[in-house]
Amino acid sequence: MKIMVNYPNKKHEVAGDIETAFIEEFAGVCERDGVECRLVGKDMRDYVPGWTFKEYHRNYFRNELDWMLGYYHLFPDWLTRPPLKARPAGFTGKIAEWGYDIHVEPEGLVAEANANIDLWLMRSTEAPSILFPTRAQWFDCKGDTPDEWVANGCAIRAEPDHLKKRITTNYMLFPISLNPEFFHPIAEKDHDIAMVGIMTPYYPLRRAIFSEIKKFATDHKLRLLLHPSPPNECTANIELVLQNPALRRQYSVGRDYAERIAKSKMFVFCSGFMHGPLGKYFEGMMAGTAVVADTPVNASELHFEPDRNFININMSNWKEKILYYLDDNQAREEIAQRGRETAVKYHTNEVRAKELLSRMKALGTGQ
Repeated sequence: MKIMVNYPNKKHEVAGDIETAFIEEFAGVCERDGVECRLVGKDMRDYVPGWTFKEYHRNYFRNELDWMLGYYHLFPDWLTRPPLKARPAGFTGKIAEWGYDIHVEPEGLVAEANANIDLWLMRSTEAPSILFPTRAQWFDCKGDTPDEWVANGCAIRAEPDHLKKRITTNYMLFPISLNPEFFHPIAEKDHDIAMVGIMTPYYPLRRAIFSEIKKFATDHKLRLLLHPSPPNECTANIELVLQNPALRRQYSVGRDYAERIAKSKMFVFCSGFMHGPLGKYFEGMMAGTAVVADTPVNASELHFEPDRNFININMSNWKEKILYYLDDNQAREEIAQRGRETAVKYHTNEVRAKELLSRMKALGTGQ
């Protein structure tokens, strides 16, 4: 089997090289299994500046490529948004593709997947309860709650099986995976509570906690780490933060992010209006920190067990639960340890890479 991974080097990811690390692990798993795998995304190891798909196809794979994997592509806008695009000339293999923001323009994404994708890798397989039919409705969304988004004509309501009923191609649950050496436990704890990330209306529970957390921490004499996401220009290049002492104190990115989460007793956030299994669940668990959040969709498939390997909260009980588990060190640390064990067993890059390669083999080649 011959696989081409058409994904760029993303060494500047805020959470710490997550996607780059997975791609490199996938290539290693392929090679140990006797599968030829080339990483041709920009700045990856097999990238050749100026080469087109045709040149990669001919020079690397002798026009016998079996699978192509990647969200960012050599040919601009292909598979990234409707309308449907033709497959590359001369390519008879199969395509695996990530599906990220399925809450935006979902009908077009599903149509594209059904037409051109042989294996759709989905962060969650249940549709969000709120969908934005077009990109314009997403970008121009007005209101602070899902009810207001719907009332303003920006969004529609959907059932959990909304997408499943429309997908005719193969798909698999494919959540975030991590390097257990990057996110790892640290015994010393500098903070009782860490809240790091976006606090917009798209994360209603997180936003509600954010509005009260400073006073809550002060009243109960808790050590609080409260860092918003850095500006967009820093998200694209985290070195702008890491090389600036003032910004480094204000934001948590890269190894700072992983270390600060690990040095916190609790990592507090929410799944957002999509109720999806965000990367923060895996990051907190892998770091050996007690994850404090609501229960996301696909929890059972991901081996997430409320109040066993993470602390489940809602709008009415988050204060009570935080105080309870901060007071009961043994119960909190047992949950954190079980979270780490779950993440290491089911959600490392190696585990996810083996799952993907196995599914590709089961679906065969396109030659």
